[in-house]
Amino acid sequence: MSNAQRTEVVKSSIKFERFFVNDFQKAGSKTAELSMVVTTKSWYPSKKVDSNLSDNLFAPAEFGYSEQEFVSTEKRMAWMIVPSSTTEEDFKGKLAAALAKGATIYRVLSIRPILDENQLYAINNGIRTKEQFANGQASRYPENEETIAKGTAGKLILDSNSNVTYRRTFFSITSKADIDERFNENIEPWVSAELEAELLGASVFEGQSIM
Repeated sequence: MSNAQRTEVVKSSIKFERFFVNDFQKAGSKTAELSMVVTTKSWYPSKKVDSNLSDNLFAPAEFGYSEQEFVSTEKRMAWMIVPSSTTEEDFKGKLAAALAKGATIYRVLSIRPILDENQLYAINNGIRTKEQFANGQASRYPENEETIAKGTAGKLILDSNSNVTYRRTFFSITSKADIDERFNENIEPWVSAELEAELLGASVFEGQSIM
């Protein structure tokens, strides 16, 4: 949970990236790939005047303490199938109309694999397993100069309760808020045998994706 004094979130417009055909493409269709960048600015007090157990009647600013600003960016991707005859111009026209209605790419975080009806169908019919979906959805630290220096690049991201965090992003035609189920007491955490082994010190398993 964040202890920021204030937070500002700015979402870019949704961008069309490309069309492509995957190995499991439905007949007469292709896939459109979309992206959106979310920039979050958070301001934290440079010095704390309270604690998790004790409040204070005075804000840090009243002591003359300055704020520290932190900026993070998150690139969100979404995919949808479209008729194989769809041109880029056609698609961008439909996308522009949806953007005028508030279309967005929203994010879901959970401590269990995030399964839609298509994935449940694949599991129930033996096409793929829950473990395979879980391994692909597990959030990991990106590989950059900071994470390499800290030794966290590619490692699993855990929540404050040390649970694996699963992440998915979805396109919505209308405005939709992000969903965070990580601290829902009605949801029990779940990990695959591969992820559990990794948490115990095993290396990254083949097939697991880096966030």
